[in-house]
Parts: sequence; structure tokens; C-alpha cells
Amino acid sequence: MKISRFAMEQTPIVIYGEETDRAFLFFHWENRNRFAIEPFAELALAHGWQVVDAEMAQSGETEEQRALHPWQSVLFLKNLLVHAKRRWENIGVFADSVGAWLCMLAFEGAGVERCLFLSPVLDMADVIASKLDQAGITPAQLRRQKTVSAGEYELTYDYFRWLQRHRAHALCENTSVLLGGQDPLVSKSSVQRFVGKEGAIITTLPGCDHWFETERAQQFAQDWARQAFFLWDGKKIG
Repeated sequence: MKISRFAMEQTPIVIYGEETDRAFLFFHWENRNRFAIEPFAELALAHGWQVVDAEMAQSGETEEQRALHPWQSVLFLKNLLVHAKRRWENIGVFADSVGAWLCMLAFEGAGVERCLFLSPVLDMADVIASKLDQAGITPAQLRRQKTVSAGEYELTYDYFRWLQRHRAHALCENTSVLLGGQDPLVSKSSVQRFVGKEGAIITTLPGCDHWFETERAQQFAQDWARQAFFLWDGKKIG
């Protein structure tokens, strides 16, 4: 498999596969063992897609730190998409967790053609509201105090308001989502809103949490991605 590398804004970018006119942008937010890039690249290449792997965690910050100023990540993703569109005619996206939410914000209306979202955080404002509730803090208190401690997080009112104003929407009709049946970060209500309004195909793995860390879960995720490619190409699964 051909592999080439470059950097954008000090972020390492790896491109898998021979030159073609379409590429999947691949974003891991947290555990890179959750969904290995190499099997996905082989799958995508077999269906005519290169894969562009963006190492968003190379800035020296933790995922939690980056989650507290998402506008910076959104700007990075927008710039990356501009670069990608100069090189490829067709763009797909694979992303997980908070990364999926950021991609939906950054790429809205940009003509992305296919999406695979693993354990996507569909409503970040809902997640933060839950953390505030667990800490016994109301949104009204946050508005008055401007900054509060909620568990391991220091949350600001400006950040919470930004989340409320930036809601995620599916990027295209060809969207497939895989969730763990016991995911504590993705509420049933957010999934129902997403399915009802966006028409995405939702697959759930019973007994699995947000992280997809077990061998069974990781194999299920690979099979889910494989099935999506076959369905998109109008082929039978086999």
C-alpha cells in the first residue's frame, strides 16, 4: 500500500493509496485502537477511495483540552477540507466521538458525499448539560458565575452558549452511524432527533459502551464499515 506524508498547520497528515479522484478524510478523536486505520484504508482502497489520516492529537493537548475550544478544531477541519477539495473531486468522512460532531460542524454544506460516524457525540451541549447536572450546577448558575468546576472540567458560560448555538447535522444522505448500546455520552433523545431529521442509518451494538475497546466490538465496527461500502456501491453483502 502506497503511503505519503505531509504536514498542515504542524499537524501530520498521512495519505494511503495510489492517486484517485476521491478520498475519505479519517479523524480519530480519542483511542486510535478503537478503529484501526490500516484495515479501513484497505477497505476504502478496494472501493476506489484513498484515505487521508489527520493526526489531530499532535498539538500537545489532550482530547479534553481541545474539546473546550472546539472553534479551533473546526477552523482546522475547514482548512483541511479546502486543501482536500483541490486534490480530490469526491470527499467522504470517517470520524468518531467528539471528532464526528466537529466534522459535522466544519463540513456542513460543503458537499461531503459519504459519512461513517463511530460513537458520535451528536449533541455536545447535551453532554455538557448532563455534566453540569451531575455536578449540581444549573445553567442559570453558570450564566451568573461565568466559570464553574464540573468534575475534572472548568466550564465557561461562553463555551456553553457556543455549544448551544452550534448543533450538528448530518452532512449527506449516505450517512451510517454505529453506536454502543450502553454509550453514556450519546443520549437516546439525541439519536432519535438525528435519525428523525437527518435520515441516517443507525446501527447499535448491544452491551457496548462508547469506547469499542473489546475485540468483539472492534470486529463489529470493521464489519459495519464494510457493509456500508457495499451498500453504497449497490452490492450485496457477502
